[in-house]
Amino acid sequence: MATAGFGFSANTDPIMAVKEAIDAAGVPGATFALVSCTVDNDVAAVNDAFVSELPDAQLQGVTSCGNILMAGGAVPGVGCLLFDAPGSFVTAYGEDGGAAAADLKQNKNVLEGTPQAIIMATTPGNEEAAMEQIGIEYPGTRIYGGTAADNALDGSWKVLTGGGAKDGGVALVAVLDGVKFGASMLDGREMYTPTDTLATVTKVTGETGSLTGGREVLEIDYKPALDTLEGWYGVGTGERRRYLVENPPELRRMTAAIPLCTKNQRYRGADIEYLPVHCSTLDPEGRSASFFAPLMPGQQVWRRRRRRPRLLTPPPLPPLPPLTPRAALAFRSC
Repeated sequence: MATAGFGFSANTDPIMAVKEAIDAAGVPGATFALVSCTVDNDVAAVNDAFVSELPDAQLQGVTSCGNILMAGGAVPGVGCLLFDAPGSFVTAYGEDGGAAAADLKQNKNVLEGTPQAIIMATTPGNEEAAMEQIGIEYPGTRIYGGTAADNALDGSWKVLTGGGAKDGGVALVAVLDGVKFGASMLDGREMYTPTDTLATVTKVTGETGSLTGGREVLEIDYKPALDTLEGWYGVGTGERRRYLVENPPELRRMTAAIPLCTKNQRYRGADIEYLPVHCSTLDPEGRSASFFAPLMPGQQVWRRRRRRPRLLTPPPLPPLPPLTPRAALAFRSC
């Protein structure tokens, strides 16, 4: 029978933090580890310590900005979700999704069947391309995962692997039949409601229609993007705007409360009524704005507003396989 456990440490010494997190998880002989740490740690040292302390475990993870999520709250530090489930998880790493998927296929355990799901870890800007590439090798397999984060969008995020902390690339975990697996996702529709405020994207960077182009929007309604967004977000001018430009985490907190989305999208074979496109950075000199998802000319963006708490009615979760969960992994979008 598979066993699992979660451990966390706020110790600032990376080696001691890893030891304490592993001890707290309480899974001797772990065969697989999902690991993470906030980016204010010595990430490379944390990664190396997990590899050293868990010599028989395959490993995958990403850095987190701000906090590690756990049942007791959200706190900066080092965390791990450990499994003793031989033959149930297989990891791979590549410079892109195609290389990682090809590496995964080299494992004889994966060759013998189709994974129940694939858990993906990568860095900002690579998600869509990686998912498309993985889908070529594993058509129909569900893909879940998270993106490495940092506190200032300065590229200090890392993907954590058995081969060390990586500046980029794609790390994969194939979930095989040795464990039962279920997943669900809430996209914020129960928390926000659309408004009548909308505009059309008219100019972006990158190749139009490409998977990675369009994350920087230059014009909305044929005007500099920032002309529109400053009014929508209430960015203001002077010191207030300078503060938000120089402190991306504060900007993301503000824009998450006033999310933008595209409407009536076809995404990975599914009809999505509203697809969130959170703003990540503002460029007051170029009058542009960057987003966590690509936008293309002609797409309309809608401004949404937070529902009042008294109106919230939690929706039912999608049905999961009949099981008693032994572990859960949560990803939260900015």
